[in-house]
Amino acid sequence: MSDSKKKVIIIGAGLAGLNAADLLFSNGVDVTVLEAKDRVGGRTFTDKKTGVNLGGSYVGPEKKRSLHLAKQLGVNTYDIYSTGPAVFSVNGRIAKTDNVLSLVNVLGLIPALVFLSALKQANKYGKQIPEDAPWDAPNAKEWDAMTVEQWIMKVSSGFKKTETLLRFVVQVILGVESWEVSLLYFLWYSKVCHGYPELLTGAQGQVFEGGSQQLSIKLAEKLGIENVLCEQQVVEIDQTGDGVIVKTADNKIYKGDYCILAVPPNVRSHITCKPQLNGVHHQLPQRMPMGSIMKTFMFYDTAWWRDGTNGQATITDGTIVGQTFDATKPDGSLPCLMGFVLGERARSWQSATPDERKLEIAKEYQRVFKSDKALKFVNYVEHNWLAEEFIGGSGGVAPPGVTVSFASAIRDPVDKIHFASTETSNDWSGYMDGAIQSGWYTAGVLLDKLNITYVDPDSLILKAESVSEDIITDCIVGLVNVLLYIFQCKFLIPCLIFVFAYIVYVYI
Repeated sequence: MSDSKKKVIIIGAGLAGLNAADLLFSNGVDVTVLEAKDRVGGRTFTDKKTGVNLGGSYVGPEKKRSLHLAKQLGVNTYDIYSTGPAVFSVNGRIAKTDNVLSLVNVLGLIPALVFLSALKQANKYGKQIPEDAPWDAPNAKEWDAMTVEQWIMKVSSGFKKTETLLRFVVQVILGVESWEVSLLYFLWYSKVCHGYPELLTGAQGQVFEGGSQQLSIKLAEKLGIENVLCEQQVVEIDQTGDGVIVKTADNKIYKGDYCILAVPPNVRSHITCKPQLNGVHHQLPQRMPMGSIMKTFMFYDTAWWRDGTNGQATITDGTIVGQTFDATKPDGSLPCLMGFVLGERARSWQSATPDERKLEIAKEYQRVFKSDKALKFVNYVEHNWLAEEFIGGSGGVAPPGVTVSFASAIRDPVDKIHFASTETSNDWSGYMDGAIQSGWYTAGVLLDKLNITYVDPDSLILKAESVSEDIITDCIVGLVNVLLYIFQCKFLIPCLIFVFAYIVYVYI
């Protein structure tokens, strides 16, 4: 390769690969982006007929990179519908909730406190874990030898509803069951996603007008169609010479100085590397499975659920959907409930037909929202990420033993091959923000190698803590919510006990 103009081959045209390409291209580096699928966007995918987000969708105030990128590309956001209470269906009990303390309605007084205490413990433990090196945490080996299920059984004090809701937290953020993932990985993931309650509340308050995939489409247009090539399945990367030679399934050859492999960790094993990667890099894809998630969309003539709820439901005791959101357009058109099918439930419905799944979902909504109108749907759309070719799920997760022994390989380059994906990010890993950050980071590493001065996009984005550490503010806000709840409650004494217990929870 000539020294006058450097070139980087990027494999994968999702948010990680395209943002890496954009930063390199903007700083004078030639890029070629190769995508195996017939579209760009990776795990962001917008249905052309209905405009719903089949993949990554939600953003919030803390998703600063996504919002910054959208603003630069001229993409607006709108708030998801949130007027009214949400619905919880836990272990056979259905209740409406409008704040965290209303969990008492669902769990009971003491189980609710135990649940909040467990989340606080996760935050506390997370502070001990280095974002860039979780394997260096003081208790890394102990935590990595445990499943999250083992931790849940320790912290739940025997309260079944607390156990159930903590298991649901794992399902909804990782797409796996609590017994499938390492406690160390779960604590690290929670930390880099800004902890609780942010991870469960502020992470999904807005969506992009026109869908999330357009971020990738606009980036690809910016790079030029000659530089972003779809239906180019890479099968081999040869770095035995001075640069890299990338070979596709139809025997096309692309040459560059460096290569960025911007695909999920499990997909890395689909590509032969010469020379072969070391043992840790070689085994990592085998040991980091993808989360199991399906997204479903039930369309109706009217948004009937808005008569008493905001359309958001947490369903731990159902047969198929685990969580719902109102996916109606901001102008009120195309009334729609989006439902996540998560973890084992997603796997158990793989042999069913879409018609069978939609009928079961309609019956689930009828039960949870207590309305026969749920059965009168007019359209149904679903996307099965478990079966998505070249991706295979929602996001990579680490079972016990993997983080300590293998996770260093997730981002460490091997000679001229570098890696980027949302899983390699140390901020909002697993989300669109994480994918963007990983692309910027990896491109920055290469620009440093090439001695090219550049402006780090992260430096343009103001960072703020998502959860206040001001204990007085936390206590005042908590007490206000408690008092509001008291006025709505028939039983004053239990609520006064809750006030006292909540003060103890905040200060201890």
